[in-house]
Amino acid sequence: MLKKFDIKALDDPEFQEDAVREEIIAPILKHLGYSPSASPKIVRSRKLSHPFVNIGSKTNKINIIPDYVLEVDGKPMVVLDAKSPHVSLANSEHAEQAYSYAIHPEIRAKIYSLCNGKEWIIWDVDKFEPIAKISAADYLKDISIIEKYLHPKSIEFPERRDFLPDFGLRMKKMGISEGTNQHFLMNEIGNIHKVEDDLYTINVSMNFGNEDLFISFDLNKKLYLELLELFPDQTKQYITDCLSRQPYYVHGFDPILVTIKGNFGKLTTGVYEEFVPIIVTEIKSVTF
Repeated sequence: MLKKFDIKALDDPEFQEDAVREEIIAPILKHLGYSPSASPKIVRSRKLSHPFVNIGSKTNKINIIPDYVLEVDGKPMVVLDAKSPHVSLANSEHAEQAYSYAIHPEIRAKIYSLCNGKEWIIWDVDKFEPIAKISAADYLKDISIIEKYLHPKSIEFPERRDFLPDFGLRMKKMGISEGTNQHFLMNEIGNIHKVEDDLYTINVSMNFGNEDLFISFDLNKKLYLELLELFPDQTKQYITDCLSRQPYYVHGFDPILVTIKGNFGKLTTGVYEEFVPIIVTEIKSVTF
């Protein structure tokens, strides 16, 4: 994904707005799942029948026709406009025009964004400051930074923006196959979720190098009961009571450290995101 793109091209005076669209934005939107013919859909250069927007007693003329309106289930969600790498984006008339277009009654998008190749800036229409300023060096290295804000599910469910990247999904993208066994040392267990009678989930954040990742550990009831026995009696009773009633989730207890052995599970689609859980096969307390 843009791995062959030479960032030095952005300093070439002949690399202009059309190149930003073709070489950067178009392949990224395709990667995110947008299509010109199906939802989530790309609409190019949509004109307004009445290119004015009223804000209080002020009427603003909208002078732009943005390059892209991104729709999800037929609703405009994102206004995205490309600019030349030699044009400044922040605190500019370009940002004001994109905002005016986004809030227009014919559009009413949640997000508006400008990209000049060197920088990709994303705004929420209900917030003053940008929700993201992403440099070319960053998004060319890790496209998930863009996914966090412009993926269709991230737009529908903004809560998803605050999620840590999923460890299992990251490993699957790197070629780790389902069923691969792995050991996880020194896991701090501070929450348990009862999904169904024979399925319990523990969520753990863990640092890998310079990045924090989210891990979902899935346990059957037998392993859950083994885990429960590792807690002090008072904590064990508290967990049992909480998981016996809605919402079948417990946290806030004194955590314990455990070593976990498990296998990579199937790719799973949740309410907000895709993830790959670790199917626990063995769990032991950490002793010092």
